[in-house]
Amino acid sequence: MTPSGLFRWVTFLSALVWSLATDAQTSQLPLGGWQVHVPNHRAKSIAETPSSVYCATEDGFFRYIKEENTLQRLSRTDGFSDVNLGALSYDSASATLVVAYENTNLDLLKDGKVQNLTELLRKSMTGAKIIHHLATHNKKAYVSTSFGLVVVDLVKLEIKDTYSNLGAQGEAVQVYASAVWKDSLYIASSGGLMAANLNNANLLDFRSWRRFGTAEGIPFGSASDAFRTISAFEGGVYAGINGTGLYRFDGSSWSKAAFSTADNQYKSIETNGRRLEIAGSQEVLEVTVAGQMTRLTHPLLVDLRMAIPARDGGVWAASYEKGLVRASISGAESFVPNGPAFVDVFGVYAEPGLFTVLGGGYSQGYLQRSSGAGFYQLQNGQWTSYNFASGGQFPQNARDLVMARRNPVNGKLYIASYGAGLLEWEGLDNVKLYNNTNSPLLSAIDANDRNYIRVPGIAIDAAGSVWVTNRNQFANSPALFELKLDGTWKSHPFNGYGLGSGLDKVVVDESGYKWVTISTNGTDAGMIVYDDLTGQYAYIGGAGQGGLPGKQVFALAVDQQGEVWAGTNNGVAVFSSTPDIFTSAYSGAYLPIYERRPLLQGQVIRSIAVDGGNRKWIGTDTGLWLFNETGEKMIHNFTTKNSPLPSDKIRDISVDPSTGEVLIGTEGGIAVFRGSATRTEAVNKNCLQVFPNPVRTGFTGNIGISGVPENGWVKITDVAGFLVFEGKAAGGTFAWHGRDYNGRKAKPGVYVVMASSQDGSQTCMTKIAIQ
Repeated sequence: MTPSGLFRWVTFLSALVWSLATDAQTSQLPLGGWQVHVPNHRAKSIAETPSSVYCATEDGFFRYIKEENTLQRLSRTDGFSDVNLGALSYDSASATLVVAYENTNLDLLKDGKVQNLTELLRKSMTGAKIIHHLATHNKKAYVSTSFGLVVVDLVKLEIKDTYSNLGAQGEAVQVYASAVWKDSLYIASSGGLMAANLNNANLLDFRSWRRFGTAEGIPFGSASDAFRTISAFEGGVYAGINGTGLYRFDGSSWSKAAFSTADNQYKSIETNGRRLEIAGSQEVLEVTVAGQMTRLTHPLLVDLRMAIPARDGGVWAASYEKGLVRASISGAESFVPNGPAFVDVFGVYAEPGLFTVLGGGYSQGYLQRSSGAGFYQLQNGQWTSYNFASGGQFPQNARDLVMARRNPVNGKLYIASYGAGLLEWEGLDNVKLYNNTNSPLLSAIDANDRNYIRVPGIAIDAAGSVWVTNRNQFANSPALFELKLDGTWKSHPFNGYGLGSGLDKVVVDESGYKWVTISTNGTDAGMIVYDDLTGQYAYIGGAGQGGLPGKQVFALAVDQQGEVWAGTNNGVAVFSSTPDIFTSAYSGAYLPIYERRPLLQGQVIRSIAVDGGNRKWIGTDTGLWLFNETGEKMIHNFTTKNSPLPSDKIRDISVDPSTGEVLIGTEGGIAVFRGSATRTEAVNKNCLQVFPNPVRTGFTGNIGISGVPENGWVKITDVAGFLVFEGKAAGGTFAWHGRDYNGRKAKPGVYVVMASSQDGSQTCMTKIAIQ
């Protein structure tokens, strides 16, 4: 660009009315940022601090901020160390929230900072390591585990003691809960109720512990696993004996309390010194220091796991169905952050402004799971879940939903059900189901059975035809079918290949060829390439048959150069789409080389997705990878150890081409990563979008500039027209680190962003405000 042209461009921009408001369609996730989306209604542990109520669920973690009356989802993006929480407790004396994970990892949150204690996690032992309960007292946390009781010093931030092998003969016992009363420590364990004086110098010795039996009032014949809850309150210790009742210890003996839960089940007993909360399965008993008991019942108080006294009156309860519940004698209210209905993920599909997640699946042996999770959609920051309980026209037998694709010609969403057939979706009140009664799709069991129409794969061609695979058990039957725009169907048999039981994934390349995987354990595993215009097809297998590095093909993707990437049980192969693929002259696959080896050799590839920069996102059983367009350079390798991924086992990946957001389905739930590459379909003068904008003081990440002409050039100048930085976009997105060519941080002010296509035929512009 000439200096005079640059001057004219800047002069024009200076005359524009500048708005700092971000476009509503622009992603609010910064470049390199993460979000984790899990259901939060299955609550199991809670703790209240002066400002918030924290809730651990089966699948996630969140808090209710009392003053703001808002909910905040929490994860490793907020500084926490792990996933799969087990228990919570707050110690007022040290102002510390203790977070225990199911794997025995511990986090201590104090003054907004998280201290991770990994000693228990790293401790090697035989048998299971499980955290059952947390109790805090006088700046110490008492961690009840499957191998004993662990004491954590909340001031020194270290493990102080571990009391194990506390059985009557020194054998191992599980400790389910603990409480401190006066000078003694009380535990409910698989060996019954026990106590020891805290002043005893050797609590590691099992002979230092007193065991309570029938002589002290414990009922004869109580099952060893009946002692699960215990707490100290108002001159005594309360313990729930499941199936028997609530008992109180007065310092010398135990006696049955005058009240009990309706079903004699005790999920938790917790106190704040002023009130005692006893959680049953469907109710909470609240006891005052005067001995008055109030029984709280409500439709929201169901399948309870824990209840604690609320600081300002009432009860906070963890319901495994209703989430975090606030209850009192006047009523109850549930608090659950918006999220998908289930944690189950099998397939994902990202479109501009809409994410679709499929919650069904099938086994490794391609058997149905009969999952009724349906599918979940994220739009405008809100999740909506659809399944057979949603009403409308949702098919009652539409289980095991596994894949979705939008038809760009008619705008309809097509969803594969591994059991019911193919759904044509235009909303809950406009659904059409194709099965063996209105299409050539076949059942996997009985010809007339409508519950075994297994459709694992969908692809849509340029003409708007929907191609589906259909696994069935009929010899020599077709398993690839085409649904045309006019609603008619066509069967596509392969003589000798693609027996109904074997076809799985399908993609359509730029030549219109259909690539179909054959997922069996037999010798015919591999792929078929099919040209439906000529009827030609070719089989691709291992060495000498096309060059697959592994014959089990689990993933297919077509990149922006028209090449087909295949993910196998032994790495990745790439195929060119040329007419000679149907002849003996075809050269077969080439294997990208990374670190002097074929790309991800030895890895099972579960998914491949192509972003706006033609880079390859690859999901494996051991984490998520991003490679450059040729697969020869690694850009990212994310695992649960270095990212918020819920699991290292990646099920599926899809990229929103407009924002670069990567939708990731894992065995443990859903994650979204904001990538730095987008694809720009059309460009205009006001095409560029910037996030964050304005750039606040203290921001240290990359500034994302999207809407750039494909792989175009970006120049950033000050308002005087002096060049600050320039570079080439990855697809339609350019990441600026906020510094000039000399590495100096850009000064506060307004900066002009100008982008152009590689040939200069397309240009667009915007501004960035740095505060």
